[in-house]
Amino acid sequence: MTQADYDSFNQDSVSETVNTHATPHIDLTVNHIDMDEKLFVVIVVRQFTDYPVICAKDVVGEKNKVEAIRGRVYCRSRRMPETTEIQTPEDMREVIDLGFYKHLERYLRQRDIENRVSGTPGEQGFDKQAKDLLG
Repeated sequence: MTQADYDSFNQDSVSETVNTHATPHIDLTVNHIDMDEKLFVVIVVRQFTDYPVICAKDVVGEKNKVEAIRGRVYCRSRRMPETTEIQTPEDMREVIDLGFYKHLERYLRQRDIENRVSGTPGEQGFDKQAKDLLG
């Protein structure tokens, strides 16, 4: 990779370019690595936090080839290290299950917070909350 290409991959521009084509946004980190006098850029993409990411705008590559299609959901293939459209009912079920579990986790966290905050009223409630916080 040339120095100019290496330098062109900065966090803001990569995030902006990628997230122009995704909804909700993709959480990613751009890492620059200089190893054995060779330059590498590693883009770490994290799993969605709330909802599966859907392609929001076609991605057109070289020679006007459409690389990703608006409205499609993409996932990591089990066959080889690649990103591909969801191709099987099993892949779709996994995405749906993952979204369900993420929502369930968020709901349980919110309920836990509500339960901690809505303790016994008055001075007794304050003392209990303080004791719980201080251990």
